[in-house]
Amino acid sequence: MKILLLVLLVLFSFGHAQTAKQRIAVLQLEADGVSNQESITLTNRLRSELVKTGSFTIIERGEMDEILKEQGFQLSGCTSDECAVEAGRLLNVRQIAAGSIGKVGALYTVAVRLIDVESGEILKTITEDCQCPIERVLTNSMRNAALKLSGRMSSSGTTLLSEGSGDIYIKTSPSGADIYLDNIQTGKISPVTLQDVAAGKHFIKAVKGKYIGTKSVTVKVNDIVTETILLEKAKGGLKIYSNPPEAEIFIDGQSYGSTPKIIKQLSVGDHQLVIKKETFENYSKTVKVNFNSFQKVNATLKKLGGINIKSNPVNADIFINGKSYGRTPKTIKNLSSGNYKVSVKKDGYVDFQSEAIVIAEKTAAVSANLKKYAELHLNSEPSAANVYIGGLDKGQTPLTIAVVPDKKVHIKITKRDFSPWEKTITLKEGKNEKIDARLVKLKGTLTLNNILSGSVLSINGKKYKTSKKELTLPVGNYNLEISKPGFVDKSFSVELAANKKKSINAFLEKKITSAALLRSFVMPGWGQAYQEKGGRSWIYGIAYLGSGIGSYLYTNKYNTAIAEYNDIRADYHKAVDVNEINSLRNQMDAKYADINSAEKTRNIFYATTGAIWLVNMLDVLMMPPGWGKSGQISARSVKDGMVIGFNYSW
Repeated sequence: MKILLLVLLVLFSFGHAQTAKQRIAVLQLEADGVSNQESITLTNRLRSELVKTGSFTIIERGEMDEILKEQGFQLSGCTSDECAVEAGRLLNVRQIAAGSIGKVGALYTVAVRLIDVESGEILKTITEDCQCPIERVLTNSMRNAALKLSGRMSSSGTTLLSEGSGDIYIKTSPSGADIYLDNIQTGKISPVTLQDVAAGKHFIKAVKGKYIGTKSVTVKVNDIVTETILLEKAKGGLKIYSNPPEAEIFIDGQSYGSTPKIIKQLSVGDHQLVIKKETFENYSKTVKVNFNSFQKVNATLKKLGGINIKSNPVNADIFINGKSYGRTPKTIKNLSSGNYKVSVKKDGYVDFQSEAIVIAEKTAAVSANLKKYAELHLNSEPSAANVYIGGLDKGQTPLTIAVVPDKKVHIKITKRDFSPWEKTITLKEGKNEKIDARLVKLKGTLTLNNILSGSVLSINGKKYKTSKKELTLPVGNYNLEISKPGFVDKSFSVELAANKKKSINAFLEKKITSAALLRSFVMPGWGQAYQEKGGRSWIYGIAYLGSGIGSYLYTNKYNTAIAEYNDIRADYHKAVDVNEINSLRNQMDAKYADINSAEKTRNIFYATTGAIWLVNMLDVLMMPPGWGKSGQISARSVKDGMVIGFNYSW
């Protein structure tokens, strides 16, 4: 039963290993004493032998070339470990194999190193020597090199068969860690069983993120070793030196004292290192801390640079990257290397803009020749028009603005209902220019539909005889009146918009006698005005109004005289004294005469008012309207003078 379980465990581990093979790339072996073609053939054989070990997944040479070509990476001359690591990152592999094939006399030597792409650490280095024909190097030496890289052959050349090996069952806390055997990544994740491990002492490393655990184990032949590895946060350190020394150290923003210094217990991974010293440029670098090792950093600090700024005229304000630095002339010191935006400003002068490149330990020079602004005085008719300079709104006329000299300036002046005014000018330094812009009002079109011939058109009180059906007028609001003798006047209020048409119905209705009668019935003279009888309308109206007022006044006088008569009569009947009686009788007689006089005058006004109203109605009904009358003046000589005649017909 135990044997069956062991067999099943071995089979499971073997199946898991098949799905977790390490993905590596093999760079062409550097040729030293052999031809380039022989080097290519031997490298291809090494790839094939590595595949046969079952421990690796190898990227084909054609795939490698295509990927690196897309990235613009050249493999020719790539012999250093740094170059190999860079190629491995582009190929997206965990490990990369690089090395050389050389010949000294009759001895061929193959040297291959396996490099971890992430850390740049050399995981394993193997050599294989053969004093033999190159054919034996191809068949035997390449196979032995592949077995040594995969761990299936010892460095002494003994093949590690199952009868000289055992297994290791590894658990980690927490689980899911990458397992390394003798610093070679197995491509397996805990918990896992490593099979056919050579008998003897081995070093196990488990890594999960920034956590790590290690343990040394002894493997016995045909035995299973069980190990539990507790993962802890991986630590390493830095040795930091600077020239000059005594510079302040910052790691990830935290101060760690001054150089030189050894800093321990840093978490494994990338850290941001900054070294600062007054009057020197900051030294900044991303450093990688590796497990249980010290990375050395030698920082050379460079003196800060500066900018010397002069101007004509002097005493101009200096701004560097928007910050004020006083006035010219001046040298600004202790600036880090880089590009700086320099502005020099002075009232009445155009701002000077430049870019200065500061280099460590050097002083850049900036010379600003300031130009005096030109002045532009803008007026317009009408005023309060909007001014645009180079498309930017600058306000309303009248306006004075400063403009950059010796540069084309596009001026545009606009106002609602007026055509825009535009001009482009160039002014010399310090020159004043006055511009008076006369704006032309935009026009619209008024269409008069059904207008009668001979009609009189009144526009805002001004009369025009017109037979035109379309009028072009400046935009704005208009009061229009259309009239013609014998027709009812028509009035309109219209608003004309720029380049738009406005239509109105100008048809006039003919005047009729019944409308004139109705008006004269209400008020004498009104019908005559409707019939355009000129002065007669005023005569009837004034006469009717005068007689009406007379009627009202004498009616009041008549009523007052009667009231006074009745009062005197009452006193007369009460009187007993003869003299009083005679006096009151005389008063009664006089007041009675007043009553008769007022009554007669009142009745005359009544009759006159009625007569005026009646004649007014007859005039409207029987006398032709004013628009049909005609008059003619004639003159002829006679014996003793001249006879002038006037003929008036209806």
